[in-house]
Amino acid sequence: MKLTKKTWRKPRNVCITFVGKIEEHGNSGRFYPSVPAEYIGKRALLTIIDDDEEFFEKIDE
Repeated sequence: MKLTKKTWRKPRNVCITFVGKIEEHGNSGRFYPSVPAEYIGKRALLTIIDDDEEFFEKIDE
């Protein structure tokens, strides 16, 4: 996805990011909240943020 702002000279590539939590599901984990159906089959990156409360406080603001 490309995004352009008035102050940027050219468009920039951006990625959609979901913030959530991995919950136990048997012997593995499941990301919560669920990812929308339109993203099924798409490539994705999952970044583990180890209890970074400061990060989540900034997002909640």
